[in-house]
Amino acid sequence: MNPGGTHPGPGDPDQLFAPEEAAALLNVKPQTLAKWRMGGRGLGPHFVKVGRAIRYRRATLVSFIEGNTFTNTAEARSGLREH
Repeated sequence: MNPGGTHPGPGDPDQLFAPEEAAALLNVKPQTLAKWRMGGRGLGPHFVKVGRAIRYRRATLVSFIEGNTFTNTAEARSGLREH
């Protein structure tokens, strides 16, 4: 488990999260992460295989959130962000 809680922000960028913890952080179901992993379309965050276990790095999850943050729906539809 994750002793630091499932909150983005400061912390060890290499900290690993179990799929359930990563899903809680992203506010999606663990099944959604599984679909993203198996879909082959690159929709979800990159993951790490540790033996048979799937893990997500904190830095990857934070980057995924930042990369999917938009100011309006037109921007989200186009996939282009204005800063």
